[in-house]
Amino acid sequence: MVNEHNIHRSNHSAPDLSWDTTLAGYAQTIAEGCVFAHDMTQGGGGYGQNLASFGSTGNIDDLQIESGRRGVTDQWYNDEMENWTYYGQSNPPSGSNLDAWGHFTQVVWKSSTKVGCYTAKCPAGTVLSFPSWYTVCNYSPPGNFGGEYAENVLPPLGHPTVTV
Repeated sequence: MVNEHNIHRSNHSAPDLSWDTTLAGYAQTIAEGCVFAHDMTQGGGGYGQNLASFGSTGNIDDLQIESGRRGVTDQWYNDEMENWTYYGQSNPPSGSNLDAWGHFTQVVWKSSTKVGCYTAKCPAGTVLSFPSWYTVCNYSPPGNFGGEYAENVLPPLGHPTVTV
């Protein structure tokens, strides 16, 4: 998961993230709860968080690693990068849709230095209506702070698109 993040961060001139076992432990507790909702209360909070899910009516048992990578690369980065058009602005315009780009900006947030993630298998009817993998990643320091976007979400360098 660290590598998956760092591939995309390098395209935005952001330094590599390092793995944080404490953040990963919080992510594990949240993911294993199988409730698709942000929860940054573990350990007193103070970190950012991204959530993703992947499921199917078929057998998903062998897709844990792939589903986590899909969350970072396909859902948070590739699906949202094109929605962020505010490079160089300290804040996105009032009323812009955080849901359309907030995961992306957290992935590439330059001042975040640590990440901890966990992917748990959840039964049908919890995260999704069918069996699913639920990925939680926690970031420290957190991103998406007003007034700090210009210095933390830098334009892409044009590296080739990565997919899972």
